[in-house]
Amino acid sequence: MRLGVPTAQLLAVGAMLLFVLEAAFVKAIGPEVNAAQVALVRTAAQFVFLGLWLRGRTFGMFATTRPGMHVLRGLFSATGSLAYFYVFALLPMATATVVFFSSVLFTTMAAGPVLGEKVGWRRWSATLAGFAGILIVVRPGTVTLDWPLLVAFYLAINSSAITLSTKDLTRTEPTETIMAWIGVTTLAFCLPIALVTWTWPTVEATVLMVLVAITGTLGQWASVSAFRLADASGIAPIQYLRIVFAGAIGWWLFEERIDGWSILGAAIVTGSAFYITIREAQLKRDRAGRQPDV
Repeated sequence: MRLGVPTAQLLAVGAMLLFVLEAAFVKAIGPEVNAAQVALVRTAAQFVFLGLWLRGRTFGMFATTRPGMHVLRGLFSATGSLAYFYVFALLPMATATVVFFSSVLFTTMAAGPVLGEKVGWRRWSATLAGFAGILIVVRPGTVTLDWPLLVAFYLAINSSAITLSTKDLTRTEPTETIMAWIGVTTLAFCLPIALVTWTWPTVEATVLMVLVAITGTLGQWASVSAFRLADASGIAPIQYLRIVFAGAIGWWLFEERIDGWSILGAAIVTGSAFYITIREAQLKRDRAGRQPDV
């Protein structure tokens, strides 16, 4: 029996929570450890995870007929990792997450011409509603345009490229192969930078980096698996939930202020995500009703 869209939605929600926890650990580390070192530790953890998962079949996971696409996806991940760790170490979690999620609109816009997916008016409506919620949270003009924020906008574009390339690869490649190529490309990209800028972390920072590695690796696995089971434009709005998780954890752990506008925007974002979940489940049931059970 093949798992379908509802399972993909649950995996996507789990991935969002894991990614927010990862961001919280990154923020707790702060500027004490440079982004390349954190990315390097996370990549090493990814290889350990894959080695335990495959139990001796490690080298086989690199077998592919699409090495070029894997390297491109890996470069998106490598540059995105550096930007990600830089942005979340310096910006408030809610602000960084909201800017990061302007990528969802790019993903929905590109899903048709790039992946050939059919994006109906309901998905467009839910996505645009979620984007409106993002604007309510950000309230343009209230945030200073500095380097961390500019890098956050780059991260949003990069994230859209990651989403689309991941979905494309999942059509022909197993999850472990995608993760393996992401890991080796990120390692090759970040290792020289990390060695040149290396500083020895404290015990506390080391523990936090390990937690970053664990949550980030599991989140990536859940995210790749979700995109395997559903259209990119159907999964993308679910990522809005990350804003809600980030706002709650930022308020709880880092005493970041959440005002009424932020709550309103988060409510709109959450509503759009849940609508997409319900709509996708309904479409799956309708398709199943029209086709023989095989």
